[in-house]
Amino acid sequence: MKWIGLLLIAIGFVLLPFGILQFKKAWKEYDSFSPKSKKIFGMMEIVDVLTGTPILSTWLMYISALCIVTGLVIFIV
Repeated sequence: MKWIGLLLIAIGFVLLPFGILQFKKAWKEYDSFSPKSKKIFGMMEIVDVLTGTPILSTWLMYISALCIVTGLVIFIV
């Protein structure tokens, strides 16, 4: 059972850089917006990360974190 936990942790760490790259790509798209719109989209990204309902560019980072946390729980228990 511990190997499943290790596998999930490994998958999570493999997905994490792709999630970060996706987030950076989405953030660059906001450069063409006005400063007020940038603030709104920035707040939306923060809420997206904190609520756990990935709807914007953070969905891949959310899956990565979910795999890492679930893998740690399985490995420890």
